[in-house]
Amino acid sequence: MLAYDSLIDEGDEALESGDLTRARERYLRARKLRPEYPAAIHGMARLEEALGRPQLARALFDEFLTEAPDSIDGWLNSLRLLDRLGDRYRYATVLEATARRFPTNGELLFRLAAEHARAGDHRRAASLYQRAAQANTMRRDAGRWRAADELRLAGDTDEALAQAMDAAAHLPLDPGAHVALAQAQRACGALELGRRVLQTARAKLPRNVALERAAAQL
Repeated sequence: MLAYDSLIDEGDEALESGDLTRARERYLRARKLRPEYPAAIHGMARLEEALGRPQLARALFDEFLTEAPDSIDGWLNSLRLLDRLGDRYRYATVLEATARRFPTNGELLFRLAAEHARAGDHRRAASLYQRAAQANTMRRDAGRWRAADELRLAGDTDEALAQAMDAAAHLPLDPGAHVALAQAQRACGALELGRRVLQTARAKLPRNVALERAAAQL
C-alpha cells in the first residue's frame, strides 16, 4: 500500500508541476499495482482534463465516484468540470444530490447558492450564501456580501443593509463588500450614503474596475 500511495503522491506532484507525461506514468503504474483502489482513476481524470479531453475526464470522474462515493474532492472536481462544460442540467442535478450528501460543505453551499441566484430564488440563495460563509473560510468573505446582494434582490432591504454593513466592516479591502453596501444603501433610500461608501472605497482601492463601474451606475 505504501508503494501505491507514493505513486499517487508522485503523480499528483507531477500533475501540479505540469509534467503530464510523468503524471500519467505514475498513475498507470499505481492502477496496475492496486487495481482495486480508485485513487489512480481520480488522478487520471484530472490528467485528462489537463490534457484538454474533458469528456474522457468526465467518464473517469464518474468511474471514480462509483468506486468512492464519499470522496468530496471527487465530487467537487466533477462538478467543476460539468460547470466548465456548460452541462447545466447535469451540473444542477449532481450539485443538489452532492449537497444533500455533504450538507455542511462550504464550497457546495456556495455553488448551490449561485444556482438559486441564477434561477431568481434570491431568498434561498441568501440563506445558502450565509451558510457557506459560516461553513468554509475560503468562501466566507464572498459569502457575506453575496448574501447581502441576494437579500436586497429579495426585497429584504433592511436585512440586506445589516448584512452588507457587517461584510464591509470585516472586509475593508474587498471591493465586492463595498459595492454591496452602496447598493443596499440605495435600496434603503440613502443614495448619497451609498455614493459616499464608494467614494471612500475608491480612495482606498484606486483604479478598481468593480468600484469604478458601480460608481458610474449608482
